[in-house]
Amino acid sequence: MNKKAFFLLLLMTSLFACNNKEKTESNLPTLVISDWDRNKDLNISDICDTLIYIPLETTDESPVISANWMKMSKTRIYIADYNIGLKVFSLKGKFLFKIANKGKGPGEFGEFTSFDINEKDEILVNDNRNQKLIFYSNNGEFLKEVRTGVINGEICWFDNKIIVKSIGDDEYNFVVYNNEFELLNNYLPRKLDMLSVDYGGCQYFFKNGNSEMYFTYILNYNVYALKQNGEMEKHLKIDFKELNCPVDFCGEYDYKNRMAISAQHSKIGDSKYIRAISSFVESERIRFFEFDVNNRYWFYVENMRTNKYQIGYPYNDIDDMNLFGSHFVDGERVVFNVEPFRLRERTDKIRKKLGELEWKKYLEKRPHLASVLKNMKEDDNPILIMGRFK
Repeated sequence: MNKKAFFLLLLMTSLFACNNKEKTESNLPTLVISDWDRNKDLNISDICDTLIYIPLETTDESPVISANWMKMSKTRIYIADYNIGLKVFSLKGKFLFKIANKGKGPGEFGEFTSFDINEKDEILVNDNRNQKLIFYSNNGEFLKEVRTGVINGEICWFDNKIIVKSIGDDEYNFVVYNNEFELLNNYLPRKLDMLSVDYGGCQYFFKNGNSEMYFTYILNYNVYALKQNGEMEKHLKIDFKELNCPVDFCGEYDYKNRMAISAQHSKIGDSKYIRAISSFVESERIRFFEFDVNNRYWFYVENMRTNKYQIGYPYNDIDDMNLFGSHFVDGERVVFNVEPFRLRERTDKIRKKLGELEWKKYLEKRPHLASVLKNMKEDDNPILIMGRFK
């Protein structure tokens, strides 16, 4: 083959590769959200059949300061307090055990930075103060620990892989290890995409069974997927049109300056632009995520069977009261939490509005709520409110 033919072949190969790349990007599914009624509530009855109230058992061993950091498996509820540890309850709210071993020794943590559970209800804890990962059995017994030597953010335990959101000096946003914390892969270089990292970003991973794991970034409107075979790809682009944050809005970007990034994040929150997509969930039944504009969060809920969607802030029209607190969501359920005194305040208002006769009828239609109100004390642990998606 002469040189002219060789270079012509090389040129054709390069063009074909470029066209393939463009085709892949153009085939990325895009969800367009250009406008919505900002005065409209999202009635919980439109997305859930019923609501179940779950009082978390209150004992000397199980006080819960806040239920804002919560995960659930098929059989258990996990509530984490930042520097206190982990409380584990059954799905009916019965206290099972806690992990609260503070210290520097084996099985002890200095800082409960983040955690995850696997399909066996085994527990993995990220301890940044001691720079280690700690493995516990499904009854809270210490199994082993692995020294990391680095500071990490959120972790996800997926298919015997540990996915770490890096907040140290690593030049990649995501790093994947095996259970011995041996490096498997790096993903998404920070320097290449100004909008791909944020100091408080990516606080949520969603595991769709054992097939793939989804995640999003703050300051980025892409949803990414990590496949079971270890490949990472863009899964979905969400386009907010005129509410998309311009790339140059925050000015010069320094990916190692976390305080500066946090300030940029706050600047977007005070603007007209969408700051974040979070809590992304997708299953055969539901697609759910939150987005933040003007420091207010909105829920997007789509029925994947009918492709009908709603946008709004959820309102408990089943019981005619606001939904309080943060929430947990997976492909089957959404869970809110409320402090007992707030639940009492709200139901007292309903009682006053209805009068005693109608109030009695109200409770007769809601025996589960009536039982909770009868037995709860104001200094009890928070109460979870769980709805299953239709």
